[in-house]
Amino acid sequence: ANGVSELNQDKINFTIYPNPANNVLNINLETDYRVKCELISIIGKTVFTCMVDLGANSIDISALSPNVYFVKIENNLIKFIKT
Repeated sequence: ANGVSELNQDKINFTIYPNPANNVLNINLETDYRVKCELISIIGKTVFTCMVDLGANSIDISALSPNVYFVKIENNLIKFIKT
């Protein structure tokens, strides 16, 4: 064994677009297993939770108030603006 773990869940690679977003937020996940995705408000409250899979995932964010939010997948955060 070379000491390298084949399943490293600490760093999840994902991108989001568009940013700012209005009605739909797309999350492109580069991890080949299902993970929990949370949308978190600027004050730290979880406002939406779903599961995302490898590839492109679309989330309807039309019900969210315009503000700054974070996409959280495991311990990784990306900021986005809802217009």
